[in-house]
Amino acid sequence: MMMNDSNLFFSPGQDDAEEWVSRYLRTVKDCLQQMRALLLYKVNLREIGTALLEGFDRELRSFLERLDTDPILKSSVGNTDAITDAIFEATVHINLAISLQTMNQSKNVHNHLHRLFHEYKKIADEISKIIDILHDIPSTHI
Repeated sequence: MMMNDSNLFFSPGQDDAEEWVSRYLRTVKDCLQQMRALLLYKVNLREIGTALLEGFDRELRSFLERLDTDPILKSSVGNTDAITDAIFEATVHINLAISLQTMNQSKNVHNHLHRLFHEYKKIADEISKIIDILHDIPSTHI
């Protein structure tokens, strides 16, 4: 599920920039779709742990860093504000979910779990927004 596979780093002469961007964005989109699927239906919500959520957070922040620092990627994507906002919102909900998991559970476990599971849904919703934004990038890049 890793977006930052070493074979995705651009080196001159390996590929042209457009092909690299297309391959990288396809990998990101596939990774995001896997994250979303895990949150919505592939895993029992009670089995989602802190390690998985921290992995999601790392992947999203890594993509955001790449988007912010790679001029080829940045120019290919164009306006990055919507993606940046959606990634930020997803990481906020991921970190809220991590906090809810690690909090001492109160007497009302039902309410605690209800809040936690809603955070998972919000994470999936934000990931869906990122996927939609990536889908709207001209097809030459994805």
